[in-house]
Amino acid sequence: MKLIFLFLVVLTTNPVSSKEISTFEFESQKYRVDQLLETDDIIWGIEFVSNDDILFTKKSGKLGLFNLSSKKLIELSGLPAVNNVGQGGLLDIALEPGFKDKGYVYITYSKKMGDQQTTALARALFDVKTQKFSNWTDIFIAKALSKNDHHYGSRIVMDTNYLYLTVGERGHDALAQDLSVHNGKVLRLKHDGTLAEGNPFSGKPGALPEIWSYGHRNPQGLYLDLKSNTLYEQEHGPRGGDEINLIVAGKNYGWPIISFGREYSGRPVGKGIQKAEGLEQPIKFFVPSIAPSGLLKYQSNVLPGFVNTLVSGALVQEHLNVVKLDCTKNCETKLLKDLSERMRDVKEGPDGLIYIATDSGKILSVSKR
Repeated sequence: MKLIFLFLVVLTTNPVSSKEISTFEFESQKYRVDQLLETDDIIWGIEFVSNDDILFTKKSGKLGLFNLSSKKLIELSGLPAVNNVGQGGLLDIALEPGFKDKGYVYITYSKKMGDQQTTALARALFDVKTQKFSNWTDIFIAKALSKNDHHYGSRIVMDTNYLYLTVGERGHDALAQDLSVHNGKVLRLKHDGTLAEGNPFSGKPGALPEIWSYGHRNPQGLYLDLKSNTLYEQEHGPRGGDEINLIVAGKNYGWPIISFGREYSGRPVGKGIQKAEGLEQPIKFFVPSIAPSGLLKYQSNVLPGFVNTLVSGALVQEHLNVVKLDCTKNCETKLLKDLSERMRDVKEGPDGLIYIATDSGKILSVSKR
């Protein structure tokens, strides 16, 4: 393992006061959207480290800590050196289970290695009271090296024993089917970044033992429902073919053999087929593409219309996307299109509200009106 840098804290004030910026009606309920914060960078991932404090990643390579009550923003730098080029940079963020006041914070980022780059996972101890990190350490570096600067995947979710991490196919479609690399995979690790016991390809010649599932394109949504132990994954297709999948150990989700989308040129993906024996079907696909990013299954009852839904951001179509579960008709709703925001991450807060991070550097909240 490698220790990386020290921390630096810069105290600033929030440049924008909280304000209502939109209202909408959904499932016979009225809601409001408040803008809580505006920064100068893409906010890629957000996490609550307390009831009042949001820790978030800025793509350029810094962490922000925003207090909802005081409206103060603290910028934390001194993180690993990220390769902030193209779709790369400082990406997702997650907390160890049971985090309270002090514990491990995990980040993913694009790591430069020679003339190539890959997805890396690092962690450090963070003390909310002192607002200090200690011992940033790379704990896992994906074997997904490429000169391309896109499709890092890079979402993290955790339970009490394991960490799940997505890695994009990095623009090399065929590698999503190759078990000797991490491109286009969902991985399962221990919390310290080492190999988890019982992974489906452990001991298989030529296969990397961290792989949990494969055949993915660019997964930028991942949610683990701890109540049902269900892992939901959402990935970008090309022109159409964005997918939500239920992830099962060892399964092949088909990219680039099957897809509901087409290549950007308009040509079919592969042989142009959508189903094949032994390849998993999504529980939901999107044509045309919405470019999904971030994913949550709403668990509270504070926002009644969102109960039993999957909520995600949409980049290309610039909206909040809601998919009803256990639904057969009119299951998808596109909200907040009036804001014209590329919505990058979504999280359910301790207060049961939905919080949204945008590419324009904002954090928004959705509450009852």
